[in-house]
Amino acid sequence: MKQIIALAKKDLRLMPRNKAGMFFTFAWPIVLMVLFGF
Repeated sequence: MKQIIALAKKDLRLMPRNKAGMFFTFAWPIVLMVLFGF
């Protein structure tokens, strides 16, 4: 379990550097909801 938490923390620290990753994590689900009318 500690390994999973460490991996998640590492990914969260690296995410602000990766603009495409940020888009697909946060904006893309919102775009899909708007397109499909939720």
